Amino acid sequence: MLKRLIKRVIIGFVIGMIAGNAIALFISLMSSGGFRMVTDILIERTGGEVTAIFVQTLMSGLYGALAFAGISVYEIERLPLALSSGLHCLLIVLLHVPNALFLGWENSLTEVMITAAIQVAGYFVIWLIIHGIYRNQVRNLNALQKMHQVQEEGAAYGSDDAEK
Repeated sequence: MLKRLIKRVIIGFVIGMIAGNAIALFISLMSSGGFRMVTDILIERTGGEVTAIFVQTLMSGLYGALAFAGISVYEIERLPLALSSGLHCLLIVLLHVPNALFLGWENSLTEVMITAAIQVAGYFVIWLIIHGIYRNQVRNLNALQKMHQVQEEGAAYGSDDAEK
């Protein structure tokens, strides 16, 4: 379990670094301020562009590491899928809000609320898809079990007939 968690943290850190910088580039392309790797707010907060890029990369990596580590909640068998999804969603939203505000990706409560709503909606869609897949698998397993029981009953009746 610990080995799997460490692997998730490392993978999450790398993906977080890449995704965080991609988000920043996307934001800069959407704004009229030109092509920037980091926001002006972060440059002001950190005292320079190089430091800002380093801080953004580090914070994005940590966000990704914690988000991927949070996947472990799905491995707690006592928790229903809906609760596991809800807990992981809450973790993602709670991690994103201070990260995005500090990095300057979002600048207002409205932007934060919109992003949180998008994240929650995304989680709900993912939960519905996973729930549908599991439900279909359970239905198929039940059908296979019934078919197996019928075969066993037929074999049992057949062996009784052979004895008579």
